Amino acid sequence: MRKNLKGCKKLARETLTGNFTVPVIGSIAVAAMSVVSSYISTALFPGDSAYAIIGGEVFSFILSLVICVFSAGLYRIYLNISRREAYSFGDLLYFFSHQPDHVIVASFVLALINLVTSLPLAWFSFTSDCHEVFLRTRVLFQGSISQDDRYSAQKKYSHRDHRSQPW
Repeated sequence: MRKNLKGCKKLARETLTGNFTVPVIGSIAVAAMSVVSSYISTALFPGDSAYAIIGGEVFSFILSLVICVFSAGLYRIYLNISRREAYSFGDLLYFFSHQPDHVIVASFVLALINLVTSLPLAWFSFTSDCHEVFLRTRVLFQGSISQDDRYSAQKKYSHRDHRSQPW
């Protein structure tokens, strides 16, 4: 096992020698597209109304499908590197001209699975007080909360019954 790992590391080092510029810049470009699309969605659909939330989510969903086509192009770059074939920045756009519907359908199915699994948390955070949810989550993952957080939450929720406090 140890010898195989050394061999894999050596093979990866030989393959990536001088060949890492395009995949790194491509990865940064795809990540930047994702961040910019999030900002655009927030700017186009501001507010807390149901229409703004739904419109922002639909717009983000459509942009994420487009970004998935770029991601598939990035994976093509990775595949060409591993096969020791020629690759370029143009491979990021490869799937826009070669069966983009396959990539979009696969991304759509994965996005729907993500949406269905995230709906309970979205509904819970939409219908409950965010600070209380935050404190309950910290208790769940960290095991305890600091005295300052306890004091600020007691001050904020002093009008409630003590059984509803997160500690």
